[in-house]
Amino acid sequence: GYLSLAKELKKRGLVMQSFIRMATHELLTPIVNIRAYIEALDDEIGPSLNAEQKVYIQRVAISAKSLVSLSTDILEVARLERGALDTTPKLFQPQKIVQELVDSFQSKAKEDHLQLVYAMQDLGITIMVNPNRFREIIQNFLSNALKYTKKGKVELKEWVDPYKHIYHLSCEDTGIGISGEEQKKLFTQFYRIKNKDTVGVPGTGLGLWISRNLCLKMGGNITIESIRGVGTKFVISFPAQKIQEK
Repeated sequence: GYLSLAKELKKRGLVMQSFIRMATHELLTPIVNIRAYIEALDDEIGPSLNAEQKVYIQRVAISAKSLVSLSTDILEVARLERGALDTTPKLFQPQKIVQELVDSFQSKAKEDHLQLVYAMQDLGITIMVNPNRFREIIQNFLSNALKYTKKGKVELKEWVDPYKHIYHLSCEDTGIGISGEEQKKLFTQFYRIKNKDTVGVPGTGLGLWISRNLCLKMGGNITIESIRGVGTKFVISFPAQKIQEK
């Protein structure tokens, strides 16, 4: 009886996952179309709109962007849970990807009057993980750090533990910080910190759950240090290999 029940629950779970994937894919197409039409409308009649009408256009654009992010994250969660997300490892030096991401976020940092700091250095190591998933994790860290930092800076630092052969990358900000109680729930699905400092900050509450699971799946780890009102530091760690001299 228990075996039959387990099989039935598994079957229902697979059906539900299939439905979620199909429904999310179906939702994405009209949402992407809405974004495209809003952008075209803004280009065409934007200059003739009054201040209130411009606010309406901006709100629709922001809502559509949020829906795209939510749909994309849900699809990613579904792929992760059924083991369909590509995490094929590749040997590479992580610094180049980190530098590219920092460069891509510099305009956002300047727009918000924040410093985004990263001093790339030759660590003489490689890591064996999927570069696309690694990029996704760092992108998530940078996006969160900039969203929740009102003044000051976001700084990335790298170092290698020469004894344990572990590569570490930290992303530290001078943002709103996270309390000890909030940290307990931080890596759960759909969890978002709700207080006066986070009102109006967009997000799905899935990014950190995805990042942590990707890290663990690729043999790494994520740790967090944070003080409310002072700032937050995330650290990712992966096994490292010394580059063999030719």
